[in-house]
Amino acid sequence: MLKIGEQDAVNILRFFDDLPDPRSKVNRLHRLGDVIVIAVCAVIANADGSTAIAKWAKLNEFWLKRHLALPNGIPGKDTFRRVLGLLNPGVFQECFQRWLESLDVSADDGSGGKRLVAIDGKTLRRAHDKRNGLGAMHIVNA
Repeated sequence: MLKIGEQDAVNILRFFDDLPDPRSKVNRLHRLGDVIVIAVCAVIANADGSTAIAKWAKLNEFWLKRHLALPNGIPGKDTFRRVLGLLNPGVFQECFQRWLESLDVSADDGSGGKRLVAIDGKTLRRAHDKRNGLGAMHIVNA
């Protein structure tokens, strides 16, 4: 099982530096890095959508405020939905993959100490937006 420690939460940010912020510069209340770190941590904790990510963030607000800037507090579910929906999936995947490769997760199953992270994913039905040319939403668990 992957367990994110205090230092890991802060270090996730640096792996997403290459991820362009697709939002308008007007009315940006939350830093992109904060939104990404919260979403990644929440999904690892089995959050399965923007509402669940926002609930997880509220439940872990004290811990998050110790490690992230959060200048305007915890983002709401609509912010998570909008920001995550605007991200370039290919670039996000590259950043996420680099972070996973950096983790020192050793197997205790006799596999010779190889680094392992189990990744599972699914595509949500009817979670697409054909009008805007967006495909279905994908959820990944590590």
